[in-house]
Amino acid sequence: MGYPLNGWKNKGGTSDRNAPGGSWKQYWQKNTNGQKWPEYCCVEGCYEKATDGAHMYCPSVDRREWIIPTCHFHNMQKGSELTLKNSTPSPLISANVR
Repeated sequence: MGYPLNGWKNKGGTSDRNAPGGSWKQYWQKNTNGQKWPEYCCVEGCYEKATDGAHMYCPSVDRREWIIPTCHFHNMQKGSELTLKNSTPSPLISANVR
């Protein structure tokens, strides 16, 4: 794993962005070469279904955004620091697309 698990934040103001070619989940699956979407949210301690592709960043690393599979609740947590599960799929998929 080449990224920290602690200190992740959900980027606000991204709900109006469209993923190229469909949903952010489909974009994530396409860019992981068909890797299986996780059944559960990738936030530590959460066992809700992973329904959303959250735009997250880790300020201690840089400000790039990544698509992280989360439940809807954690996708709406703007500004709170979140810890990812050790089982979070790797590699992370960039949300910085045009």
